[in-house]
Amino acid sequence: MSQVISAQLFSWAIYAVSLFVICLFTINMSERFSRLCMQGVMGSSFILILNCILFKFNLCVGINAVTVGISALLGMPGIGLMYLLLYIF
Repeated sequence: MSQVISAQLFSWAIYAVSLFVICLFTINMSERFSRLCMQGVMGSSFILILNCILFKFNLCVGINAVTVGISALLGMPGIGLMYLLLYIF
């Protein structure tokens, strides 16, 4: 269990740092893009927290570019939809 959580922490850290750096460079260029990047960071951190909680029930959504994009665009309903789809299928 600790190996899975540490691997997810590492992947989340890479996405969070890269998105944060992109946000810092583009904050003056486009407010919408920087806000979208910050929402992606927040969404991926929420997915990580839910993965740690729901690990015992074998419900873990991977943190990758697609899930970060869905969580950035759709927010909490998108994260809920991903977990619902994971539960159904």
